[in-house]
Amino acid sequence: MQLLISSHWNKIVIARHAHIGPPGRRVRWIIAFMLTLSAIGVLTTSYAESDHESGSFVIFGAATAQRHETVPMGADMKKTEFDPALTAVYSAQKSPLRLFVEARATDEEVSLERMHLGYEATPTTTLWLGRFHSLAGYWNSQFHHSEYLQPSIHRPAIAEFDEHGGILPSHFVGGELSTLILNDASTLRLEFGAGKGARQAEEGIQSAELYRWSGVGNTLGARLSYSPQAGEPGVFGIFASHNNLPAEGNPAASVRQQVSGVFAHVEQGQIRVLGELYRIHNRSEVTGSGTFVTGYAHAEYLFEAGWTLYGRLEHTWNDDDTYLSDFHHFERRRRLLGLRFDVTPRQSIKAEYTRADFKTVTSNQYGLQWSFVWP
Repeated sequence: MQLLISSHWNKIVIARHAHIGPPGRRVRWIIAFMLTLSAIGVLTTSYAESDHESGSFVIFGAATAQRHETVPMGADMKKTEFDPALTAVYSAQKSPLRLFVEARATDEEVSLERMHLGYEATPTTTLWLGRFHSLAGYWNSQFHHSEYLQPSIHRPAIAEFDEHGGILPSHFVGGELSTLILNDASTLRLEFGAGKGARQAEEGIQSAELYRWSGVGNTLGARLSYSPQAGEPGVFGIFASHNNLPAEGNPAASVRQQVSGVFAHVEQGQIRVLGELYRIHNRSEVTGSGTFVTGYAHAEYLFEAGWTLYGRLEHTWNDDDTYLSDFHHFERRRRLLGLRFDVTPRQSIKAEYTRADFKTVTSNQYGLQWSFVWP
């Protein structure tokens, strides 16, 4: 299986949020949609391979059940939730061009999460145009929208996608430059992106879509990653972004946001540790300026026979910041413990317990998830 999304050419453009009607109709719509994508992926991949070029098509799927003992007031959450999801990823390369597309279907919507076209200027430098993940952060650049690739059921609260209530812009539409500097066995990667970012809406932060930029602010972002051993696990880096976030119907409430941070990912034997620390500064004519810091530390231990024990601590400092006041569902603090079992090389089951501190309440949460990758 040729899977290119765990590398750094994980850039893609997306058209999102097509509402697909009542539950019965949704299921039929999703099945038809994914079968169509599968047929296109298989045919185009076969064509690419016959033409001595590279192409791959992969589907990730998951079914997640969650129980929340307490739901914070004002949060778009239910005590019991069941969320099926399918994510299709297609990538192709015909030198010097590259294409990457990621589409996702749930029981509520079908969305084009990422899609971009790249031009390989040199073997180590590629210019991309399309819709991308934000460069501010590490978790989503590694695990994307795939529940199977992600080591836990919950992603860190600060890494939550904005369409699911995340507090930071998740995507942008524009251009991105990625360049790799090779030095003996180590590598240094610089990514720089600019374009249309996000806006503040009644539902929360909304990222730009390929077909709709109206009312969306500009964004700039950069990420620098250092890998001591090329091709081996282990990376350290820094990131920064500047976001203009216009407020729907109230220009005075627009926010100028600066995000900066560091990340690390280390693997040694059966142990994997990764973490991030964010500093977020916001300025608005209505609320003035404020700064808060948030981050997480995630650790895993791989046992024999496919069992993985994992845990994560998340914490936010200065969580009374005015920017956070409207995000009732944002977990200010979280203690998470889980167990993953890889049933087969392409299927996994996870069970997870979380104790989360929201703005007004503390809640115990329980989750169970089955996920897979095909082929």
